[in-house]
Amino acid sequence: MRKLPLMMAPVGQEHTIIECNIEHKLKKHLETLGILPGEKITPISSRAGDLIIRVRDSRLAINMGLASKIFVS
Repeated sequence: MRKLPLMMAPVGQEHTIIECNIEHKLKKHLETLGILPGEKITPISSRAGDLIIRVRDSRLAINMGLASKIFVS
């Protein structure tokens, strides 16, 4: 299984979240949005230092710093 940071994942391809190396409080918030291990995630586009993603039935914008701490396969 190849593990890479979400910020480096190909746009338009669905990936599976493997782990999130984020502080506990932020991790809990992201889990309520569906960003948790085992969930499918798709990078949609990258603009001005932000990454637009699709997770579950939602589109979200996260910054590249956060995207570098979410690992997908």
